[in-house]
Amino acid sequence: MPKEAEKFLKQHLYELITLSFKLTQRDQVKFKKIGVEMMSQVIHIFKDTEERLGDDEDSDDDKGQQEARPLLLEQYEAQIHSVIRSSLQD
Repeated sequence: MPKEAEKFLKQHLYELITLSFKLTQRDQVKFKKIGVEMMSQVIHIFKDTEERLGDDEDSDDDKGQQEARPLLLEQYEAQIHSVIRSSLQD
């Protein structure tokens, strides 16, 4: 995926996850399916993306230090689990 496209999606990640979560909470199966597919794509795109700490997202690690960073999707763990749970109930 092009870096600019990933950056755009990253900026709107909260909205994408919230929308997919809300779709899976609907009664209509077609909306649930769309929500699950959307969440699946988000997970696929960001599964290995680490959360950047600090102001400059585009800079490399200072002085070559490699610190373990939390994965970006960890903060959305509850919504992701809810989508999975909702899809398994139907």
